[in-house]
Amino acid sequence: TGRPLHANRVLGGGPALAAAFQPLPGAELEAASSLLAALLDLLLARREDQVRLREHLMETGSHCPGCFWLFLRVFASGDVDHGGAAFVRCCHLLALLAEGDEHISRALRSARALDLVADRLARATKGDALGTEWLPFATAAAHLLQILICEEDTQCMSIADPTLFVPA
Repeated sequence: TGRPLHANRVLGGGPALAAAFQPLPGAELEAASSLLAALLDLLLARREDQVRLREHLMETGSHCPGCFWLFLRVFASGDVDHGGAAFVRCCHLLALLAEGDEHISRALRSARALDLVADRLARATKGDALGTEWLPFATAAAHLLQILICEEDTQCMSIADPTLFVPA
């Protein structure tokens, strides 16, 4: 679609938006890690599944926030000594989907994914237990941050109210 995507539209607003930034409990993080690993393997093997997941991520129905909120909850988690593998897989999965897709990148930026990933990376450098090795953790985070920062955003140069434009 050509319309701007905001976190509250992609997540469905209301409870789904509020829940998106709540950390996952440890058992749910471990389950998410296994599911994300299987999903990542599937997406790497079948290009048509990447397209299908991109479409599902951008669904904006108010009754179902899709799976977008799960990724944000994985990023918000990590105050305990587990969840690092889920974080790494989530970063790789979203990097795969966001690379070359302006809409996914814009939706992730709008949902504060940059802040969540950078915060988790900063906490990890201060000695928080990762639940995984440092190198894959930092590499996955840096790769996703690079894609979200560098991905083109054609709407960033448009002015919200053209009547406010005053030529120099």
